This record gives sequence, C-alpha cells and structure tokens, in this order.
Amino acid sequence: YDVGSGRWFASEITLDTIGAQVLLARSDTPDPGGTWKAVHFTSNTGSLAPDFDTLGIDSTGVYVGIDDFDSFGNFTGVSFFSIPKADLLASSPSLANMTRFDNLDDTVYGYSLQGVTNPDPGPGHGVIIAIDNANFNFFDRTTITGSGAAGATLGRTVRISNAYDSYPNPATQPSDRTVDAGDDRFSASVRQVGSYIFMANTISNTAVQGGKGAVHWMVLNEPNNTLLGEGIISDATHDFFYPSIAANHSGKILLAFNRSGSTSPDGDISIYAAVGTVTSNGVTMGSPFLVKQGTIPNYSLSFDSAP
Repeated sequence: YDVGSGRWFASEITLDTIGAQVLLARSDTPDPGGTWKAVHFTSNTGSLAPDFDTLGIDSTGVYVGIDDFDSFGNFTGVSFFSIPKADLLASSPSLANMTRFDNLDDTVYGYSLQGVTNPDPGPGHGVIIAIDNANFNFFDRTTITGSGAAGATLGRTVRISNAYDSYPNPATQPSDRTVDAGDDRFSASVRQVGSYIFMANTISNTAVQGGKGAVHWMVLNEPNNTLLGEGIISDATHDFFYPSIAANHSGKILLAFNRSGSTSPDGDISIYAAVGTVTSNGVTMGSPFLVKQGTIPNYSLSFDSAP
C-alpha cells in the first residue's frame, strides 16, 4: 500500500524459461478488493528466466528487482527496473518512461535487489538495498536518481559492514520434517521512515549448538550509511525465520517472523513478533511474543521428500 497515492501495488513474474514477463498492477482506489489496472514487460533483455521479484515504492518511483537465471537454472546476475509512479497511476498506466538496468553484476550491487519503500516525500533520490553476494557480513546500498522520469541513473554502490551474517539451516518441525528457511537475502520489503532504513533477514545463530535460525534486524542512518543499531532474535530450542519489518514516525518498530521447534504444539510453525524503539541514540528491541499459534506439526509441499 502506497500512502502517498492511496493505492495498492502488486508484482508477479511468469514461469516461462524464455521471455518471462513481469506483471505490475495498481488498484484504482484505496480498496484492494476493487478494480485494478496492470502492465507487463519482458523480464530481461536476454533469454533469461527471472526469480524472486521484489517491489518498492517511494514518492516518485516504483521499483522491481529480479534475480536472473538461464534456461538451465544457472544464476547469472540481477536486474532492476525503475518506473515513474505517476505513469502507473495514470488512467491508462504506461511503461513508456521505464528505465531498465539489465544484467547487473551481483558481486557489485548485491543479491535480490530491494527498492526501498519510503512513504515520505523523497529526499531527492531512491535507494536500493541488497545483501552482499561477494562476502558475508556486508550489505550493499545503491542510490537511484531521476526515478520520476525516463533515464533514471544508478550511483556508486557502497558496501556497509554488519556484525551478523550466515546462511540459515533448514528449520525444525515436530515431525522431523524440516522446512526451507531461505538464505540471508532481505526476503521482505526494506522500508525507510525519515532518515532511517529498516531491514531484516534470516541468518544462523552460530553461537547456538546446531546453528538455529535467527532473525537479524538492522537500522541504517541513510544520509551517512552508518548503522544506528542491529541485533538478532534467537534461542537454543527454536528456529526463527522469514522476517518482515515496519516502522512509524513515532520511532516504533514492528518485526514479524515465523518460529518453529521440535515439540508440538509449541514447535508448530507459528507467527511471532517483537516491538522495538529507535531514537537518535540507538535502537532497542523487545523479546518475541506469540501472535498466532500454528497447528501443523509436519508442514510440507507436495514435492517434498519424506524425512
């Protein structure tokens, strides 16, 4: 949902191995159950298959990022698309002024590019955040300018160090089936409020025996690229994974994530959250609390193999 326009936006990708399409839509009103209008475009100028589309919106632009794969399933890089928001809000939405950044080097720009969602009138530029794909304990920040018109440009990418990073292990369930906890990318939206950018990802807490999955959160001071605070949420008996993060202008942060373990019902995959506070002096984060208890001890997809 975009506060500035009062509209909802959505993206999706098709599964074609060649000529796959990015589908981008916006609602006609603030009611997401009403009518929508959409556009589509080929995901990459080469014969590549996209994966993991991301969506970000600020005062001037709408941003879509994709991970690129060839028709054999080999990862080949990342791409990013900048569309003027006014063009998508027109009675007949248009891609005429879209700027394409095809086949970017993931070792420079990062993996799974997230255009930062910012509800405020912009600082004159947009921001792309991604986990660094060359080394652990870094993430990448790239400035994008001119997103409100054709010919948007990318600035120099800055690599920013952070204290915690690793790939998470599969998450435990009571049935002994595990579930994929993903990797250390920012799998949910990265958000900016005022001068601060809020992000969260899944890592492995290597200090805990077995390397339990942990939620890693960070707050970046956007003007100077320094971390105001970061931390992890984890314990020795549960996996925490797939976080999302939001914040408001009162300095409150809400983290939401999954938690699972080895004993039912406590270990059934459930929704947990934590509330934090940000000030100019730093960030504090509270303990996790239950939002919705899960009831399935052996979640799996139809193609998962038995334990």
